[in-house]
Amino acid sequence: MSLIAFRKVRLASVLVLAVLPCAFSQTKTKSGTSPLRTVADVPLPGAAVRFDYQSLDSTKGILYIAHMNADQLVVFDTASRKVLANLSGFARVHGVLAVPEIGRLFASVTGDHEVAAVDMSTLRTVAKTGPINYPDGIA
Repeated sequence: MSLIAFRKVRLASVLVLAVLPCAFSQTKTKSGTSPLRTVADVPLPGAAVRFDYQSLDSTKGILYIAHMNADQLVVFDTASRKVLANLSGFARVHGVLAVPEIGRLFASVTGDHEVAAVDMSTLRTVAKTGPINYPDGIA
């Protein structure tokens, strides 16, 4: 597969975790086709390296994506299908969790052995905690 093919991430692939339970409970429709379909091909910023966890703020339709090997958090608007921001400085970011009720996004910054709290309205890091041996997923 070419580098150009790797640079494009299908939105359906990014959102597959949200519909995964449905896919296992009913993998085919009555017509024998998959219930999943490609919505759009969306080029994401940065190198074609590992994207990890995602978290959706369903109140605003904003998807936060850990771009682990690029040390970035991608902020994606699902309605307009556009990248709103690409936040740097999150060494080996693994997990992300959007908590719109308090206006915070939490990210496990594995490379720095800490968890960062990001203000969802300004997209600025407001706190960090650690050291943590190997912060990974966040729940």
